[in-house]
Amino acid sequence: MNVTENLSMKKVWRHTLVWGLIGIWLLMVTALPLAAQQPQTPEVPPIWLDFDMENIPEPKVVETGYLYDFANNTFFQNVKQAFDFPRTLRAIRRRPKPAYNVNSVGEVPDSSWFTNRNGQQGRMSLAALKQGPNTGSGPVAGELTVMKAKSIGITPGFWIRDSAGVTYILKFDPINHPELATAAEVISTKLLYAIGYNVPENYLFRLDRSRLKISEKATYTDELGKKQAMTEADLDHILAKVHRQEDGVYRCVASKLLTGKPKGGFFFHGTRPDDPNDLIPHEHRRDLRGLRVFAAWLEHNDIRAGNTLDMYVSEGGRNFIRHYLIDFGSTLGSDSVFPNVPIVGYEYQVDGKEAVKSLVTLGIYERPWLNPEREPDFSPQVGRYGARFFNPRKWKPNFPLVAFENMTLADAIWAAHIVESFSDEQIRAVVEMGEYRRSADADYVFETLCRRRDLIVNSYLRSLWKPKRQVTR
Repeated sequence: MNVTENLSMKKVWRHTLVWGLIGIWLLMVTALPLAAQQPQTPEVPPIWLDFDMENIPEPKVVETGYLYDFANNTFFQNVKQAFDFPRTLRAIRRRPKPAYNVNSVGEVPDSSWFTNRNGQQGRMSLAALKQGPNTGSGPVAGELTVMKAKSIGITPGFWIRDSAGVTYILKFDPINHPELATAAEVISTKLLYAIGYNVPENYLFRLDRSRLKISEKATYTDELGKKQAMTEADLDHILAKVHRQEDGVYRCVASKLLTGKPKGGFFFHGTRPDDPNDLIPHEHRRDLRGLRVFAAWLEHNDIRAGNTLDMYVSEGGRNFIRHYLIDFGSTLGSDSVFPNVPIVGYEYQVDGKEAVKSLVTLGIYERPWLNPEREPDFSPQVGRYGARFFNPRKWKPNFPLVAFENMTLADAIWAAHIVESFSDEQIRAVVEMGEYRRSADADYVFETLCRRRDLIVNSYLRSLWKPKRQVTR
């Protein structure tokens, strides 16, 4: 073969290679979009029950409180997580670690933490939504025996036992804000149960003072933290701090004691060392990461270990821990004893990033919540709960939680699909359970829940490729 023929062959091979690569590229460009449109059959059949309910020895009680929750999540966990270099690197590269408790179709199986209800299992009936976790109708007629009470802080309350022998915790509205906390507690209980979480049986109840009888063994903890035998005067002292209706009756929430033995709250990071069933670090559970979306929807800013509870239960011949969310008086526009303050949802109670922005700009940067134009419509019965400036991607609870900080887009999409599953009719039915006396208040809560639902859907589902810029709140 001469030189000319050799060069011609090289040219042919070069052209063949180039056009071959171009053909492969064209095939990929046309085939990939078509493949993306085809439903993917999972290689592994999806698991719908994560059976973490094996028999275990009785665990110890985990003690926690607000100050510990605040310091642990605001300071200690931030430092600890910063030294987790693989996590820090993933955060910088915006590639957080995926959630562990997910099946092959991206859903969360039922477990001792979560049960699929509205959404995955279809829409619940209106009757089932209104019933929620409740198995009865609250305290029965007859005498109510006061077992113990507290007047510590600004959220007084007491424990009663009805004539059927069932024990309830009574929670009241603040004296100047009727319906504020009780409506929020009932509505949020129904919605969180429908989403899939374990919650207490919370009944809207009207208490007549004449039905109360103090047990001979009843104790009372006063403002100084001193426990003593309870008297009628102590009971009247508590009731003087809460709202009383014009007919003399006290509107309250009767929260039925959970079945089992309370073992303290759970944290949003790590695992419980004395629970062999608790194998997945809480910060990598999709049901706890996605809770950030649900908390934003309901303005559940006071979410922390102190408002959770692990119960050691006996079911099916086995003893294990079931994990509960409790205490929803600080949801919607309520902060339990007064309406939400303007900062709620915008910043953590100690928010270094926002402080740095103000410092670096020498005060020129205006924190969004300080702008009076962002103030939502305000009602003494509803509190501060708005949708006009709500941005689910920027919403913050009172302090950072590791599980919330680890939430990926996939976690948020999972949660947003569940939020999307609630129809207007369902939301209206749940709001009716709050029994607002003014129809304007019920209408406002209904409309705000619907608008925040739609904003969550638009943020995480409708705008995946072209996220819209939204103002905070």
